[in-house]
Amino acid sequence: MTMKSGVLGVHLMGARGSYVRVGSLSRDATGSTAFVVDEAYLRTPPEMRPILSLTWINPEDDADTQVRLGVRNDKIALHGFVPPWFSNLLPEGALRLLVEAEMGQGNHDQFDVLARLGADLPGAVVIVPDNGTDLEGSVRWENLHGFKIPVTGGIVKFALAGVQLKFTAEMLGERLSAPARSGTGRYILKVPSERHAQLPEAEYTAMAMCNAVGIDTAHCHLKATSDIDGVPPEFLRRGIRLGRRTLRPAA
Repeated sequence: MTMKSGVLGVHLMGARGSYVRVGSLSRDATGSTAFVVDEAYLRTPPEMRPILSLTWINPEDDADTQVRLGVRNDKIALHGFVPPWFSNLLPEGALRLLVEAEMGQGNHDQFDVLARLGADLPGAVVIVPDNGTDLEGSVRWENLHGFKIPVTGGIVKFALAGVQLKFTAEMLGERLSAPARSGTGRYILKVPSERHAQLPEAEYTAMAMCNAVGIDTAHCHLKATSDIDGVPPEFLRRGIRLGRRTLRPAA
């Protein structure tokens, strides 16, 4: 099936909080995708070049780092997929199905999902359309991070990997507001799972135990569902329903 070609710009937050362009991810009419690193990024001194992937860096040899960044075999994908590094940014399980439901009917592939959610990705990465790449669905444009980005309609405006249902959120006083507007989320909200009883409590306990023995962990809290705004109540009742199909998030 013929796909709509397009180009996405890949940007990464630098040491001073500004975004640095790393390269471009393109899709052709056959659904093949390729990531190409920008020459300007390659020529940036290593001490000033933000790290996109530990796979593509040799801290002892910058010449080898540039070879790794230039190698194509792990930066190409076929049949509607994106290269593995980018695929690992995308949501899975219940969240992925919810994204696809919000995108509506159509031949959507991983490139489309990445284009839709690229304004709010993990790892200080921002991926936005280049050259007027057309996005399917209801999209508005805002100025964020110093350039125009698409802000999609619907509930899911972010990408978090893993099959457990989760949202990005903002802390407003003692309450959590989710999902956060694209690019503003600073917290990850994990909701109860119908398949795994007391999953948030178990994860909080594990984090607290790690912290107690001196392991550096992210700050985490247990919040009552009554302290959460913006998430439909059915999403907080251990299951979400799309049409006639009930999704049961798994850890």
